[in-house]
Amino acid sequence: MISALALFLVGLLFIYNGLQMRKRRLQLGSSWGFRTAETQTSAAVWKASHAAGGMTVMLGGLGAEIAGATLLLSPAHSVTVNITVTLCGLAWVVLLYLAAKGRVTETAARLNRKA
Repeated sequence: MISALALFLVGLLFIYNGLQMRKRRLQLGSSWGFRTAETQTSAAVWKASHAAGGMTVMLGGLGAEIAGATLLLSPAHSVTVNITVTLCGLAWVVLLYLAAKGRVTETAARLNRKA
C-alpha cells in the first residue's frame, strides 16, 4: 500500500515538473533540471532545452501514475504482483528520465552550436 502511494506521488511530481519544463518556467540553476555543461551556457538555452525534454518527463510520471493507481485500485493480490508492478513503474520512470536527459543535452548542444 505504501509503495503504491509513493509511486503515485512520484508520478504526480514528475508530471508537474515536466509541465513546468514544457512551459519554460524553470529558471537557470533551479533545483529541478538537467545541469550539464551544455544546458548552463545561458538562460535561453536552459529553457529551450528543458522545454524539449518536458514531455518525456511527463510520460515518465504517467507511467508511475498508472502503476501506482493499478496497485491502489485493484483488489488484494500477491506480493509478487506488487513487487513486479512497482519495479516496472520505477523502471519506466528511470528509463524515460534518462531519455529526457539525453534529449535535453542534445538540444542544448545544438543550440550552442548555432550561437
